[in-house]
This record gives sequence, C-alpha cells and structure tokens, in this order.
Amino acid sequence: MGATDRAPWAERDRRPFAWLSVDEDENDPTVLLTYLAAALDRIESIDPAVFDALASPGASTTAAVVLRLGASLSATAAPVVVVLDDVHLLQNRECLDAVAALIEDLPPGSQLALAGQAEPPLPLAGLRARGRVLEIGREDLAMRSREASLLLQAADVDLSGLDADELIRRTEGCRPRSRR
Repeated sequence: MGATDRAPWAERDRRPFAWLSVDEDENDPTVLLTYLAAALDRIESIDPAVFDALASPGASTTAAVVLRLGASLSATAAPVVVVLDDVHLLQNRECLDAVAALIEDLPPGSQLALAGQAEPPLPLAGLRARGRVLEIGREDLAMRSREASLLLQAADVDLSGLDADELIRRTEGCRPRSRR
C-alpha cells in the first residue's frame, strides 16, 4: 500500500505510523524483523544493537532481536501505530511468534493494525479487549455493487451491469447489504 493509500488515515491520527506491507519475503524472521525495525527506526531511533543482532549470522539471533526490538518499542516516547498490511501472507511460525511477542511491547496508547484476507494466528483476544488492535478484513474491504460501479465509472471503465456483477463475484468483492 502506497503512501497515498494510507494518507487519509495518517492525517486523522496524530500518532506516527510504522507501516509494513508483508509479502512472501517477510516469511523469513530476519527479513521481517529488519523491515519492522527499519519502519520503527524512522519514527524514533531504535537501539543499534537490534540492527547489529540482525546483521549477525545464525538462527539463534531471532530471540535476541525480538527482546531488543521489544525493549526499544516499549521505550518509545509517544504512542505509535504499527500496521501490518497483507498479514495473511505471514505464515512462518517463528515470524508469527516474533509479532506476538512484540505486540506485548506496544507502549500505552499504541495500536497494532492488521490488514489481510484472513485472521492471522496471533493472540488477539487480549488486544481486542484492551482496544489495542484494529483489524481490517475481507468484509471491511469488499465493495457493494453500487460502490464497485462508481469505482469503475471513475476509472472510465464501461461494463454492463451483468459484467460488473460478474467482476465483483469473481473478485469476492461484494459484501452483504447492511440491515437497517
């Protein structure tokens, strides 16, 4: 997701954002933690020991990195929003465990935003109860027929009603109409 996609949300929220769009490469814990540390470092300096641990070879560094990154995260001066976009692509158990550990280190007033097509296997119940996670799922992103028609019109795409309905069906884009 580009900066223009998230700009309206960031403009309404005064907290700084650490935004990471997950792809298959992030299923390596070192890659995921490196990108996450870099995103957080743009907000407030992260302990250089985090980057040193990430640069050192060996699988045993993941636990040390998570501890150091968690300590840096919990010590941030102001609340932050950590966004994991396309989180459904995150499958590696070690990566998921690292995210779960870092969730607990979010400073007060901070929030984790998860955007994806499926709920990741993370301990979200406690975060939900404390209002510390924002989940954006398939139903939140899906469009109704009218919304899809307006989008197609704005893009100068001329489809018949049946073609537009078929496009929506194939892309799983139609959400149920709200009941009033």
